Amino acid sequence: GVYILRGLPPGKYTVTFEMSGMATIKKEADVSLGRTVTVDTTMALSGVSENVTVSAETAPVVTNPTTGANYTQELINTLPTGRTPFLVAELAPGLTDNGPNAGQITIGGAFAYDNVFLMNGVDINDNLFGNNNNLFIEDAVEETQVLTSGISAEYGRFSGGVVNVVTKRGGDIFSGSYRQNLSNLSWTDETPFEKRPRADKYINTYEGTFGGPIVRSRLWFFSAGRLADTENARTFNQSAAPYTQGQDNKRYELKGTGT
Repeated sequence: GVYILRGLPPGKYTVTFEMSGMATIKKEADVSLGRTVTVDTTMALSGVSENVTVSAETAPVVTNPTTGANYTQELINTLPTGRTPFLVAELAPGLTDNGPNAGQITIGGAFAYDNVFLMNGVDINDNLFGNNNNLFIEDAVEETQVLTSGISAEYGRFSGGVVNVVTKRGGDIFSGSYRQNLSNLSWTDETPFEKRPRADKYINTYEGTFGGPIVRSRLWFFSAGRLADTENARTFNQSAAPYTQGQDNKRYELKGTGT
């Protein structure tokens, strides 16, 4: 027989094969974001003696032409790298940020502005440079997928690559997280244009997540928030006079899932 299950959220699954008169078989499947996982099995009669014949079979050379990489939040939290979609994407092969404009990535040699950033399936690109708009909460990201070549036509509207991000979802157990990021202008060295030391001032960014069941095994919710009141030291290009650039940024997310 043949079966296919579409639209499964990423995670670890146990597939159970059952049929009357046949031995029950359980297999583990690790489903990654945007990937197709094949789980095949051969069922045998239950309660009878049997002979097992092992024969080698040649697997197809190419089962999926898509080339890319998947990065879970668990992995990113152990690496000395940033947690934004842009910085996570820089870990993937076939990609570089050595382009004409700062803050852009080039995938597969295409134009830097011709990539697609997706958040839970929604396009979050800006309209000019192809960068991701700041609509994400780093602590809420569950997995980031970077597609560099052989990409399915279902994405469309690009000649470069796809950075596909999915956020966490609630479960049958209430859980959450809290993170506070600290920085200080004085922790970085002054540029040759700056005439006086940078201010010794702490800058905080707060992140929090919380999720759980609405109806156990049926409906779940997930919420997240990010509050940041940041300051960055800058200098004017013409006069080299220093100034401080401030940003008051608040982001919220509320997500519901069900079965």
